[in-house]
Amino acid sequence: MKKAFAPFILSLLVLASCGAEPATDLPLGEETQAQMEALQAELDKQIESQPFEAAGWEVESVELSFGGRAFGGILKHSGFLEATAQVTPLSADNSDFSQTQILAQVGLASMKTDSEGLTQHLLSPDFFDAQKHPVAAFKSSSISKNEDGSYAVAGELTLKGMTKDITFNPVRLSGRMAEFSYDLDLSQFGVVAADNAKVDRISPIKVVVTFK
Repeated sequence: MKKAFAPFILSLLVLASCGAEPATDLPLGEETQAQMEALQAELDKQIESQPFEAAGWEVESVELSFGGRAFGGILKHSGFLEATAQVTPLSADNSDFSQTQILAQVGLASMKTDSEGLTQHLLSPDFFDAQKHPVAAFKSSSISKNEDGSYAVAGELTLKGMTKDITFNPVRLSGRMAEFSYDLDLSQFGVVAADNAKVDRISPIKVVVTFK
């Protein structure tokens, strides 16, 4: 199996921020839950149990989107332009995804949101502190196959100098794609204070990776 870019481009970096349209009256938690349910429904619709057909783990494209609410607005379009990863087979069976290891990195300075001002604010020491901590990284520790054919990818996520155990589940392989969504708690990494009323501490993310 070839080395390559991988899915878990870190979901990681999702933001809990935003800024394009007026906020609703929903509490932050309910708004985030609604976003996550919408993302998961979209993933389920796209997959439809298609067999995984990629010839290897070399990635053609990675789409990383994230959402949340901050400063009275809802984030509409966002992502990271610099994300790299490597999938390394751990056994002779190169087709067995559960027998691989994923190493991934994301350059935080490549963040894009609806507003350049918001982007710079999120990259500042008040939030991601990208100048001091320019890279977010993920290293898988285990990958297990679920009964429905999807996968649970466990590992360590390092963000803003802090490393935490995290599990992306379910990760679905279909066609030539790997897809997953996740609720990232940014307060665990010191990006957003748990009692911050202006910025969502929970940021929903969606990752879609297309393999060659």
